[in-house]
Amino acid sequence: MKRKLFLLFASFFLGYSVHSIAQESLHISIDEAKEHALNYNKTIQKANLAIQKADYAKWQSIASLLPKVDASLGYNNYLGHKMSLMGTPIAMNPEGSFTAQASIALSGMQVVGVQLSEIAQQMSQTSALSDVLSLQTNVTNAYYAILVSEESKKIVEGNLENLRKLYNSSLNLVKVGMAEQTDADQLAVQVGMIENTIRMAERNVELSYNTLRLLLGVDNNTPLSLKNTLKDFTNKESANELLATSFDMTQNYTVTLLQQTIEMNQKQVRLNQWAYAPMLTGFYQYTKKTHFDKAVGFDMTPPNLVGVTISIPVFSSGERYAKVKQAQFDLQTAKLNKEQTVDALLMEEKQLRYNLTSAIESYELQLKNVALYERILTNATQKYEQGMISSTELSTISNNTLSTQSQYISALMDMLMAKTKLQQLINKL
Repeated sequence: MKRKLFLLFASFFLGYSVHSIAQESLHISIDEAKEHALNYNKTIQKANLAIQKADYAKWQSIASLLPKVDASLGYNNYLGHKMSLMGTPIAMNPEGSFTAQASIALSGMQVVGVQLSEIAQQMSQTSALSDVLSLQTNVTNAYYAILVSEESKKIVEGNLENLRKLYNSSLNLVKVGMAEQTDADQLAVQVGMIENTIRMAERNVELSYNTLRLLLGVDNNTPLSLKNTLKDFTNKESANELLATSFDMTQNYTVTLLQQTIEMNQKQVRLNQWAYAPMLTGFYQYTKKTHFDKAVGFDMTPPNLVGVTISIPVFSSGERYAKVKQAQFDLQTAKLNKEQTVDALLMEEKQLRYNLTSAIESYELQLKNVALYERILTNATQKYEQGMISSTELSTISNNTLSTQSQYISALMDMLMAKTKLQQLINKL
């Protein structure tokens, strides 16, 4: 956690100065993308500001326990007025004064207030770490989306190349009378459909890149390329290692925030209980007076003054008692919320592990299906060129192959998303 907090503060101080420089081409790995996002993403920058604000709020609470010193300068002119004391007139001459007062107030409520501010600071840090985890999750998903989109585009481009060759062969067969024009026309339609699919795939690739650029905090025109390939993330051993990783509930930021909420509610109970206790206030005051151009007149202000006050709450018509009870109810609710969330997370963990296992199995099955249908399509293409099957049969096999490839891409994305969700839950991104 300390390392992540260091990254948070480092990103805050470095982010503004670096980001002002014109963006250059980025060739980036997934780990570098996560780090880059920490430096520039505005959500993380706002989280850092929240941490600093909470830190100053803590010091504000601590300052309430420390002495305070105030000073003042004054000038009084009584415009010639004289005060009579037992028939004797006493001049009220113009005077200037300097007063300095040091005071301190102590109560149990102030101590608990400092403890509350410390918990609030911890909660802001935990919330910031949760934002970091969410950002890392989004960057990972965007990175995967680019790789999967490019894989899908690559597959479709391969189909288009093969289909164009077949279409050209079909035209030659038509010329020599070994095939009908309708056969070539059917292939031409398929070529057009795949060309349209490629254009859609290209738009999906660009959209995925723009999503990652947004998360990285760079301009949409910044050239961006990826270092990692799909092979880096489709390794079965790494997936099995993830499945074998235990779920440490203390590393889950949602649970941590709920525990900190419980601690805050406990302090709220104590805060309201301290309302029954007395408050001690003490002060020291120094005053210096100067009379201008005339003799010293009547002056009853002592140069030094010390005072102590104890304020004792006596009766509040049940107001303090009601506040204590409300705080206790909030504490019980916070404890129940944590228990409920822990139960839900344990259930979610089991579901996510099941989802990942099923996604891996589906991916491996679809991988085999793609290889099988590609062999079938290759065989069918050879038969069509030899006049052994019709263009309709070839078109059906081609469509089945495209469908299988689409299912493979879907299974690939499902597996990567299932992997990310489990990593996010157990905080292993």
